Amino acid sequence: MRNCNENDPPVNAGSTEITYNGKDDDCNPNTLDDDLNQDGSNLNDDCDDTDPAVNSSAEEICNNGLDDDCDGSVDENCIAVQIGNFREGGIVFWIDPTDKSHGLVCAVLDQGESVWWYNGSFFTTGATGTAIGTGTTNTDVIIAMQGAPETSYAAGLARAYTGGGFYDWFLPSRGELMAMYDNKATIDATATANGGAVFDWYYWSSTEYDDTRAWGIISTTLVLRATT
Repeated sequence: MRNCNENDPPVNAGSTEITYNGKDDDCNPNTLDDDLNQDGSNLNDDCDDTDPAVNSSAEEICNNGLDDDCDGSVDENCIAVQIGNFREGGIVFWIDPTDKSHGLVCAVLDQGESVWWYNGSFFTTGATGTAIGTGTTNTDVIIAMQGAPETSYAAGLARAYTGGGFYDWFLPSRGELMAMYDNKATIDATATANGGAVFDWYYWSSTEYDDTRAWGIISTTLVLRATT
């Protein structure tokens, strides 16, 4: 049994790590002590170590009842979410009308070119949601039906994106894609100001029309296009 602190006998490879005591109790540097949610903030800077979005470096979010920036105040001096804001690793393109502190963001860059909707075979996936809020379910359904390799088709490539350190990206539904293009000028300005690029040419939605076609947008026109 190895002891990594001869002046502290309880600290050794056979011990159990005790959180927040400032010691490497089990002599394993990979065992977390004071950053359980792995957001890069230790206990001194993190007032909720169960939520990676809450720490002293975070931006205060309006009307969510949390002290997001750990300054001891809840929802103080905060600015309501606005279309075109750069946050959560992307650009806000839609705001929930029932709760102005929530919405949807899009990536600042295209995730690929000449990527098809299908994965080599024509069949109905059942990803028919068109409304805002259905894109993530559509994406789950497409991936479950189309399988590996996920990054060879649009829905899988979108889900594989990890912009901003988030893993819940998805291919937008038809309604979500239209909302992006309704705000294209604002989104383009924010994208280019944050290392991204303007939205151009053709984009798939996750909304299937039939076994060979899905909805997409060319420039600003909603179209049906063959999935291959």
